[in-house]
Amino acid sequence: MSSDFDAIWEDLLADLKTLPAISFDGFARRIHFRARWNSDFNSLRKYIGTDQPYPAGDENHNQELDGMDTGNDFSRLGNWFLTAEFMSIDDDGYWQKYLAMQLFPFIIYPIFTPEVLRGLMSMCLAEHLNSKFKSNGHPSLMELANTTGFADYFINRIQTKSFIINLALTDPTRSDHLFSISTLLVADYLYYKTAWLDIFKLLSKDRPSFKALHAWSLVTWNEQERGDGVETDNIVKNCGIAATMAYCSVLGSLSTFDALNFFYKAVMTAIDTDSFPELRPYLDSIQASLKRLIDEAAIINEFVSYSEKLYTTFYHNMSENWRDGVRNAWRERNTGALTDWVNKGIYLRLYRWNYNLVSYLERT
Repeated sequence: MSSDFDAIWEDLLADLKTLPAISFDGFARRIHFRARWNSDFNSLRKYIGTDQPYPAGDENHNQELDGMDTGNDFSRLGNWFLTAEFMSIDDDGYWQKYLAMQLFPFIIYPIFTPEVLRGLMSMCLAEHLNSKFKSNGHPSLMELANTTGFADYFINRIQTKSFIINLALTDPTRSDHLFSISTLLVADYLYYKTAWLDIFKLLSKDRPSFKALHAWSLVTWNEQERGDGVETDNIVKNCGIAATMAYCSVLGSLSTFDALNFFYKAVMTAIDTDSFPELRPYLDSIQASLKRLIDEAAIINEFVSYSEKLYTTFYHNMSENWRDGVRNAWRERNTGALTDWVNKGIYLRLYRWNYNLVSYLERT
């Protein structure tokens, strides 16, 4: 059966090796374009500045990324910028103070928050991969995930010694580490049938990207000359960078050094040295490396996670479009549009929050 997947593997590998660089500005524009069309903002949409869609010409404003409903995330994102601006209006009127008081709890408690941007990065990357696959006439991630048996085949292939030595180890020569990060995302996607991770998936030792990255670290360490601290440090740094996609998209504003430590702490927790005493030297070597690398944290953090790049790019390039939505409506004294937005936002927030909480508890 595995031979049936060899051609698919070769095509997928070729695509992953030749991925174009990520446009974080493009991702920010894509999210902004669609979020602006969220139903929460119907009354203010004409006041919210727009931008060119991404990819160029794609004016589809459905509330999805990579086929997943992200309308709730778009709502939380846009409402945060609008609310922050509304709260800053310098007005002594009872009307504005009353509405601001209604909005205040939603800004204190993280219901309205731009933090959702970091979680959207994995779906943006999945769309980036699918665009490449489609251009070459190859199956999408979902089509691959629905191909019975291919997930296990792929996950096993990326943990083989030949793959790790010949491919996974060469990725650091490209500064964005796109190959390794994308390979790990594909592994999780094939298993979960989505690019989105939650905290439970992130912390699972059975998560495919965790198992694969651990294999990359262990096999590489075994191949080096024992006692080579410099080489061990390089292994830890490169694996830590590859881990940023998962940890930073779920846990939020983490530095690369933080993500590195989260990953290796999970590795140490997952390994039972009583059952596998032969792995003790490996763990001791990793622990020693982590201590040494404290002095290099600033250098390691020069690599900024994709999630953080998306967050900062959106914040810098798109936030004024949202703030202008409130400013422009206020300038025209269109209190009806503002009141409609506040009332709709509060109602939908409470409804969606309760609905999502119940749905989430049912899934878990």
